[in-house]
Amino acid sequence: MSDRKPGLESPALIDEAKLEQNQTASQSWLSNQLRAFQHRDYVLYFFGMLISFIGSWIQMTALQWLTYQLTNSKFLLGLTTAVGTLPMLFFSLFAGVVADRFSKRNLIIVTQTAAMLLAFVLAALTYWHIINIYHIIIIGFLAGVVTAFDWPARQSFVIEMVGREDLANAIAMNSAMFNSARVVGPAIAGIMLVHGGAGMAFFVNGVSFLAAIGGLFLMTVTHTPAESHPSVLSSLKEGLRYVRGNKMVKALMVLAGAVAIFAQPYSVLLPAFAKENLGGKEGVYSLLLTVIGVGALFGALTTSSANSYRRKVKLLIIGSLVFCLTAAAFTFSHTLYISIGLLVILGWGVMVTMSMMNTLVQILVPDELRGRVISVYTLMIMGMAPLGSLQIGTVAHKLGAPLAVQLSAIVFILIMVCLIPKLRAEHPPELVS
Repeated sequence: MSDRKPGLESPALIDEAKLEQNQTASQSWLSNQLRAFQHRDYVLYFFGMLISFIGSWIQMTALQWLTYQLTNSKFLLGLTTAVGTLPMLFFSLFAGVVADRFSKRNLIIVTQTAAMLLAFVLAALTYWHIINIYHIIIIGFLAGVVTAFDWPARQSFVIEMVGREDLANAIAMNSAMFNSARVVGPAIAGIMLVHGGAGMAFFVNGVSFLAAIGGLFLMTVTHTPAESHPSVLSSLKEGLRYVRGNKMVKALMVLAGAVAIFAQPYSVLLPAFAKENLGGKEGVYSLLLTVIGVGALFGALTTSSANSYRRKVKLLIIGSLVFCLTAAAFTFSHTLYISIGLLVILGWGVMVTMSMMNTLVQILVPDELRGRVISVYTLMIMGMAPLGSLQIGTVAHKLGAPLAVQLSAIVFILIMVCLIPKLRAEHPPELVS
């Protein structure tokens, strides 16, 4: 007969019960963070695009370094980046109409195939040592046309794979995927630039598109075409009318344009900072891109836990201010370790800013207008990028790279301060918790 008093348990049993409770809570937290992976089509999309994005970061890193090697010009660094994003101004709105009318999966297969072919052309020109700045500009422009159609289709395709209830989680996972590639891609590019050259980097990127294309072909998502469509012009007007009439969405679009013109262009000058401020070569430049990606991964974990509408807005404001302040601080550093620390924080700010803007736009927009509204967002975040690249390249050419980034950061912060009341003013009841 036990002499244990009623209501008392042994320490071992209590510890075991607590351990089991903690394990259950951890499993519940993990399953909540990975809700999007319950959908088979999304799993295929995620891993296919992860491989493709790694290839894209390899090419992007190698291409910027090759451009600076060929020209030794900060202005041309800005110009080539601007030309690559210029097609967004002309095609993104029309691409939104296309995304709303046709199978998004089939459209993405077409765009990914076209991007793959351009990567192979770039690899061939580099391998045969006939590459020049004009080839880079032309191929960059064509790649920009492809991206103008690819971006709205991919962004608006997510809800078809996971549904509205898991949309925010899928966007967070997409951000984690993109920034995982941002960590791995530049690191691989640094090794390739040293041992194999830019041509190898471009070829590997071309091969990486096969993973994304294969995953898309294996999906079971079906497209149900609408019985009738208004004219293209009427469809465009409908999307623009919605953006103009929704105060929160309009504020987000203005913020996206400010990010494109004054915040994001710091990255155009990274090769110059790596070479001039830090005295490095290919490996230092790829390292800087990699540590930005590390910070962005922490940012992705932060955004995945933002469940309420107010928290998303708060994170957006904090992330954007951190983004610009650390970019300005980075320009003063001539020490590699200090630069690395600042860029980790900057990467966190970039990730939080971009992810929260995307998430807020997606949860506010009606499904039937998703492609067109996302195309307006694409126009602002990517279509305005040529202006940002040109202004940062021109100012850097006249006043130097550090002052160019610092002035851009000041302008962005002023715009952000003006937008904060508008961003916090609207709190849709169904999204607030």
